[in-house]
Amino acid sequence: MFPQFCEGCNIPLIETHRLYCQECIQINIRNTKLGNWKSELTHGYHIDAAYSLLWYGDIVHECVHALKYLGSIIPVGQLVDAVTLPIIDADILVPIPLYHSRQRERGYNQAEVLAMVLSDRLDIPVNSKILYRTQWTSSQTKLDNIQRKENMAKKFMCPVEPPLKVLLVDDVLTTGATADSCAQTLKIAGATWVGVITLATPPLIKG
Repeated sequence: MFPQFCEGCNIPLIETHRLYCQECIQINIRNTKLGNWKSELTHGYHIDAAYSLLWYGDIVHECVHALKYLGSIIPVGQLVDAVTLPIIDADILVPIPLYHSRQRERGYNQAEVLAMVLSDRLDIPVNSKILYRTQWTSSQTKLDNIQRKENMAKKFMCPVEPPLKVLLVDDVLTTGATADSCAQTLKIAGATWVGVITLATPPLIKG
């Protein structure tokens, strides 16, 4: 009923845009151009490849927040369309799962929403039933590297034999502790290659 305006330049937004117009997104986002940055991860022992499309900045933060807490897919789709996706040889996209009580409270898994967006662009199917989170875990945001690893240890289960090449999907990747725990679980279950792709990454953390 009411027109929405771009948060960046205040022009009216067209129906297919939310939060920002495509021009503001193109001007303000920063493509990582990292390629496979597995070697930069603090926790990447079981991960074979890691891709993050954008550096985590103001506009990306707003779009991730809209995805994570409002279920808004359009801003994230705009971000994905603004970058060149890597060519990845994978059989399936697997969103990193939320614990069931958290997903029930939120109503959806933001990683699954992002996986559906990426599936259309990468032409790789999504399967959200391959991986389960077995325990609730506290937020990783304020934890150091050792605490992140301990927080995610043995928190996932793969009840079926997975495809050989699995690409995990999440919104933001920092040290890789969560993705590495997922990769370990999938490889024990039979996967031979596990990568991870995320929308964004903050400045790389080492140590």
